[in-house]
Amino acid sequence: MSAKDLIKKPLINLLMWEASLFLKKHNPKIIAITGSVGKTTTKDILYAGLRDHFDTRTAQKSFNSDIGVPLSIMGFENPGSSPVKWLSVLAHGIVDLICKKDFPELLVLEVGAGAPNDIRKIATWLRPDISIFTKLAETPVHIEFFESKEQLYQEKKSLAVHTKRDGLVLYNGTDELLKGLLQDVEPRKGTFKINGEVTFTSEGTVLTGDQHVTLPGVLGYQMMYPVMALIEIYKELGIETEQGLHSLMKNYQPTPGRARLVRGINKTVLIDDAYNASPVAVTAALDVLRQFDTGGRKLFVFGDMMELGDYAPEAHVQVALQADFISELITVGELSRDTHTKAIQMGMPAVHFETSVEAGEYLTDNHQEGDTILFKSSRHS
Repeated sequence: MSAKDLIKKPLINLLMWEASLFLKKHNPKIIAITGSVGKTTTKDILYAGLRDHFDTRTAQKSFNSDIGVPLSIMGFENPGSSPVKWLSVLAHGIVDLICKKDFPELLVLEVGAGAPNDIRKIATWLRPDISIFTKLAETPVHIEFFESKEQLYQEKKSLAVHTKRDGLVLYNGTDELLKGLLQDVEPRKGTFKINGEVTFTSEGTVLTGDQHVTLPGVLGYQMMYPVMALIEIYKELGIETEQGLHSLMKNYQPTPGRARLVRGINKTVLIDDAYNASPVAVTAALDVLRQFDTGGRKLFVFGDMMELGDYAPEAHVQVALQADFISELITVGELSRDTHTKAIQMGMPAVHFETSVEAGEYLTDNHQEGDTILFKSSRHS
């Protein structure tokens, strides 16, 4: 075991201990989010829709680990690799516990699983009032350290198991995997589904139906699942829905890399969905590209999907099959070479590059006026 590992374990234990003391002292309401796709988007949408109605704190970026969750609760930034800064964080935590009286009424937190027990060891002391489960994936990411998909799903389930008994477990009602997984948990259960028609315009994603919602500057059918979860939370917390959705549309800002709509040169439209990628998320992004039409060509820039373990080759081949409608496929990286090979076999216009710099140079020289270009990749690829 390295010196870094020897230091890391007690550091994490101290952080979680401090964070648990903050929760015992201030007793905020806690909304915790897990699932395979859309956790950070859900967190951002919930924060935008709730912050006018409660003093609300949420995680920075996608702080969802055994380090990120405690830091988010205490309101501290990640000090990186500096031991001195970490000691400062721990010391400030103790001082705030003793001296600071102000604390948010509501916490909106994201909880992820990269390895066995990641969620369980957080959930046992976090004890959310509301747990939200986004859609699970048949081919999930972060599976390489789990023995099977089922083990990963059980890890995520532990958030529901440790939700307060008088709390609420909300899950995506279109997901049969979740329905089976959560059927025996004790807290109340509720579902959220998209109720209405979702369309995509040059302004963003629009839901029309019982409620009319526009999320400006983003393109994604999946963006409306968090909105529907938010509506259920409004009911749970006693917030009038129309008033709450007004807050959402006023406060929401597109997050870079998460289905963000960007105006490019020569009247091109860029869909910046490149923060992360999984098979489910890629399918959703391609469905949006299929429906979104500005009259020009449709290009797909696809980088490697990481952390898929043995599922990686098949998953990358499947992407080519799903992208058969596009004008040109541009792949980047080692794993996506399988996508390129399959596309060529299918007769699709396709080019492959080892680096994103090369792909960028190609796009600069070969785009056409009015192109719509979707970017999708795992951030670590």
